[in-house]
Amino acid sequence: MINRIADSLKAEFSERNISIKEDRPGAQIGVAYCILNLCGVIPVLGGLASLAGLVCWIVYWVKSSNYKNQLGEVNEDVLDYNLLDDFDIKA
Repeated sequence: MINRIADSLKAEFSERNISIKEDRPGAQIGVAYCILNLCGVIPVLGGLASLAGLVCWIVYWVKSSNYKNQLGEVNEDVLDYNLLDDFDIKA
């Protein structure tokens, strides 16, 4: 699922001509989160792995929120006001 989200974000940024630093946004930290959570079942090291996984999860969701905010910015030059009228949305 992490990989599909990263691919989807990459495609969306590419379609909107928005440059980003990562080739696959959020994929590395997302995969690290998954691996660390799986390692959480290992005796002795499991607690540390779970704690590190929690930190990765927080970082992943902060990054996801930042990507959402970048994509949510509306460019007034390309806003189709006729489309907004169809849905009774005020600009």
